[in-house]
Amino acid sequence: MVARKSLTSEDSSPLKARKSLTSEDSSPLKARKSLTSEDSSPLKAIKDLNNPIDVCQNLERIRETTGEYERIGKNTKKDAITGLINHSSTKDKKSEIGRKRSGNKKIDAAESKKCTVRLTDIEPCKNPEQYYDYNICGPVTESECLSDDKEERSLLQEFCPEQCTCKCKYDKSAWSDCDTKTNTVSRVLTLKSGKEGCQQTQNQTITCDRFERLQAWKIKKAENRRELQEKKHQRKERQQEMKENKQLVKEQLKRCRYEHSDWSECDQATNTATRNFTLSEGEQGCEQSHTFTITCDKLNRIQAWKAKKRDRKQNRIDEKLQMKQDRKEKRKLEKEQRLKCKYDKEDWSECDNTTNTVTRVMTLRDGEEEECEPIINVIISCSKFERIQQWKARKMERKNEKKENKMFIREQKNMWKENKKIVKEQRRLGCNFDVTFSECDPTTNMVTKSYIPTTDDDDSCENRSFEYSCDLHERLMEKKRKRQDKRVNRKINRKEFRQQRLLI
Repeated sequence: MVARKSLTSEDSSPLKARKSLTSEDSSPLKARKSLTSEDSSPLKAIKDLNNPIDVCQNLERIRETTGEYERIGKNTKKDAITGLINHSSTKDKKSEIGRKRSGNKKIDAAESKKCTVRLTDIEPCKNPEQYYDYNICGPVTESECLSDDKEERSLLQEFCPEQCTCKCKYDKSAWSDCDTKTNTVSRVLTLKSGKEGCQQTQNQTITCDRFERLQAWKIKKAENRRELQEKKHQRKERQQEMKENKQLVKEQLKRCRYEHSDWSECDQATNTATRNFTLSEGEQGCEQSHTFTITCDKLNRIQAWKAKKRDRKQNRIDEKLQMKQDRKEKRKLEKEQRLKCKYDKEDWSECDNTTNTVTRVMTLRDGEEEECEPIINVIISCSKFERIQQWKARKMERKNEKKENKMFIREQKNMWKENKKIVKEQRRLGCNFDVTFSECDPTTNMVTKSYIPTTDDDDSCENRSFEYSCDLHERLMEKKRKRQDKRVNRKINRKEFRQQRLLI
């Protein structure tokens, strides 16, 4: 708040700019006259004065003529006669005396603020839109708020941040031209929405100086918003460009494989480090080599990050090994304890609804009584007991399924061996066969193997076919491939060995 000048009878003209003048507001101008001892009641003049700016000046004159000012300055919440909210202290009295003695036209900003704040509740401000400086306005009711818009609410926030809840919303007309006589601009506010008690129309009036500052602030705000939008747009473009470049690098790395050298030493002149990439494998269009350059600070950060990453990885590995070792030792101790002490276990009891637990009694069967407890009562919750039972059921199902699969594979192998044995006997008798395999049937998971005789002369050679599982077929084919590879490698080794012998 700019410090206000002390007002005298010579400075009456600037006071007109503090208030919009209408026909209804002609009476407060009478109160602007300087008060003398000839006035009927100085306190009445203060109470009727609607502009508290003149009160600070008149208050000094009242103090000279009467002792009413001393009563006004008492430490009470609100004076019954004047309606003042008093903040009395010796500091206020001293400031008034010092201001009187100084004779300067300028008043200290803090003291001026104290004076205007103390005199704000002389009269409730019925038309707050008449003042450009809302700090000197009285209490504003909910229906007298102008708008909930930020620009409009900022006019009232200086005075009434708590009292003004701004439940009335208005449509604002354009500001009028500056009136050179009153040095004010005005506009009409028409009620748009609000609760009961909101005025249908209001006239908002501010000084031309305040209007110019408001317009300059709006222009600056629009420029700042435009700059912010431009920066945001540029940042988005940079992010999009970085994203596209990163995607191109990823695609190139998929197609092109490079071998890179170590980072070079930091060049103090350019403050950069380089690394060379040489193409090892890739498609056409890949660069044969390229150089990657970064700053030394970035290289140091990367190396520090990699060192921390290695340390974290090694710490995780060490922690896992330690946890594994601890579990192993714990299981070993438990196993030793179980071997020393063997118990007969009774069945679990029924779930006790009161305690929500089940119990089991374990009686010592084998072991030394000094080291082993003779009787152990195991108590667990019913929910844990249910989980254990479900786990045991799943374990038994997996065990039975594994057993069935094992039996099925054994039967398949036996059938395959029997058919192979029969085919082998027929081949010994002179039959030749073409062996074919069908595709794996996904519904039955079976493969059909067929033996078709190549000669029709011999009636003893018959078509044979049998089914076996796809898993067994894959395992047999894998064994066959390994056997063939081994045979081929053996032939190659023999050939090389013969050539070496000939050279010797």
